[in-house]
Amino acid sequence: MIKIKHTRIFVFAFIVVFVVASGFYFFNKIQSKHDFSVKKKKAFQTKNRYVYTLLDANLNLRTTYVVSITKQDSVIKYNYKSVLNPERNFKMSYNLQHQVLYFGIGDAYLVKRNEIWRDNDDNVFDSYSLLEPEIDGIDLLFNKHYGVLAITSPLGPNHLFLSKINDSLSIKKIEQKIYN
Repeated sequence: MIKIKHTRIFVFAFIVVFVVASGFYFFNKIQSKHDFSVKKKKAFQTKNRYVYTLLDANLNLRTTYVVSITKQDSVIKYNYKSVLNPERNFKMSYNLQHQVLYFGIGDAYLVKRNEIWRDNDDNVFDSYSLLEPEIDGIDLLFNKHYGVLAITSPLGPNHLFLSKINDSLSIKKIEQKIYN
C-alpha cells in the first residue's frame, strides 16, 4: 500500500513538472515568434570610428572606437568603446523630442542651428554647445544617425570621429570649418 502511494505521488509530481515545463517552452516559442517583448533594447547599428586629433596644425590618429547605437522610445543612446584603452570609453544620449544631447554625466548640449555641416554621404551635422557653463567653449558636431563627428575646444585639441581611415579630404574640410 505504501509503495502505491509513493508511486502515485511520484507520477503526480512528474506530470506537474512536465506540464509547467511544457507551458514555459510553448510560451517562449510563441513570444519569440511574435516578439512581444515590451522594452527590449536592440542595437540597430554598430560602426567603427577612427579618432584623429588636431592640435597646432598637427594631425594624429589616436585610436579606433566601436560605436553601438540603440534606440529606445524617444531616446537614442550611443556607446563609444575604445579598441585600445577602455578608460576612454564614453556614453551619450540624444532626446529626439527636445533635440538635446546628453554627453558624459549629465552635461546637456543644445543645438545651434546657425552652424551646419554636410558630409559626402549627405549627413547633416548640427553644432551643439554646452548649456552651462557657457564659457568653456566646447562644441560638438553631431548627427543622430552618425553620432559625433567632432569635439572642438578653443583651449585644447579637436577630435574628429571619422568613418573612414585616412580620409584626408574630409579632415581638411572639417578643419577649415572648425578654424574659420
